[in-house]
Amino acid sequence: MQQSYYKMAKEPKWKHLITGQKIFVDYTDDPVGYFVPLLKSTGFKTDVCETSETSMTLDNFTEYINLVSIMYYSFFDKLSSEQQKEFLKENFENCLEMSTYLGEPDTYDFPYTGLTVVATKRKCDHDV
Repeated sequence: MQQSYYKMAKEPKWKHLITGQKIFVDYTDDPVGYFVPLLKSTGFKTDVCETSETSMTLDNFTEYINLVSIMYYSFFDKLSSEQQKEFLKENFENCLEMSTYLGEPDTYDFPYTGLTVVATKRKCDHDV
């Protein structure tokens, strides 16, 4: 879903609405390669940084709507009702391109890459 959102944020139709909205992590094919240098540059030592391939199954469109409204609440709630419908439709269509239909009505499996990070930061002398 993040990949779909990132894609939509670049489209002229949505770009002006998403302006100023922080995309937590730019979509990347190499999340470990993205995070380890970022953590190091901010003073963290990376103890663990690994990915795992997994998926999420949604049994109906209502579950999808609830998930999207939670994931993008700071942006989504600012849209008009009509824009919310359009956003959901386009986002869902993008996600369907990456999903697997499970044979049950309205049941889809959405693959995603999970990222586990454990990092530590040395306390500065002025931290007490």
